[in-house]
Amino acid sequence: MNKLDLLGGTIGSYSIKLAHLSSGEKFVLDVSRIAGRLHAVRLALEEGSLLDLGSFPEIFERRGDFMRVQSAGPQAREGLFLVDGAFDDFALWYKPPDARWLRVIRGVHILKAAGGETPWLPVAYLGARRFAVAKTAMDGGPPAPPAEGPEAPPVSSTMLIDGMTGRIIEETTPRAYDYMPELDIPDAWWSGEARAGRKRQAEQPVTVAPITWVQESSVYRFKDGRTVKRVSGEEAALSRDGRRLAIYREWTPSGGPPARIRFRIFDAETEGEKSVEISLEEEEAFVRSASWEVLTGHSPRPEDLGKLNPDGQQLWLDRW
Repeated sequence: MNKLDLLGGTIGSYSIKLAHLSSGEKFVLDVSRIAGRLHAVRLALEEGSLLDLGSFPEIFERRGDFMRVQSAGPQAREGLFLVDGAFDDFALWYKPPDARWLRVIRGVHILKAAGGETPWLPVAYLGARRFAVAKTAMDGGPPAPPAEGPEAPPVSSTMLIDGMTGRIIEETTPRAYDYMPELDIPDAWWSGEARAGRKRQAEQPVTVAPITWVQESSVYRFKDGRTVKRVSGEEAALSRDGRRLAIYREWTPSGGPPARIRFRIFDAETEGEKSVEISLEEEEAFVRSASWEVLTGHSPRPEDLGKLNPDGQQLWLDRW
């Protein structure tokens, strides 16, 4: 696994192979094969340390290393969970810190009412080892329409589930949806600790980021009053904390190889500007998306960094 620092121009390596192309700024939660078994692992990127969170049930050994592990509580303090299955047979698995993996619920049906991505199972960890899980309402197999007629939309409800026993504690009133079921979580479902954390987050004062996008004039404004404007054909990626900005062209000029992708990097802290260039052995290249994240993959070499998406995966998906 490698960590690319665009500002410093350095690449740090870690002797661990991960199952996915993962992203994270300080920590990465992923799957790795250790001593012949699939394990959940947590990487602290700044410290360069690895924490083994335990192996998976045997059933996942037969299915492959496709699982996407998620954190139950901040930094997995209350365990891990993952979603398995598809369409009419989604399942939720939970691993408390002091117990083995448990299958919380299975056979959950999700109907996506429009095309596009494959359906997924909406899940939220609520604290106190409880989950909120959305589902499409069923009636003997097919989705139950809320009213008569061919145009009647599907309906969904949200279940409050005990992660240790799989017991459905409560369920919300079904409601219609247009695209995918959404979680409907009453405030009382959150644990006291989670509710307090959400309250603190909501009460935090709104701070002005060092770099902001000004819609009216179509410019990025810095805290010192400077502005940067994109020209035709340029796109931009602003970091989530508003400290760094990358501006680049979607299409490289023709005439390669090599195709040269150039980034202008602005740092609000140093008030400086840097240039970064990636060369590909292609006639031309298209930048589908860019994001301020640390990318990890199967031990790529520096010359492979331009080919980190061979299978069309979503490199920029932040799972934290």
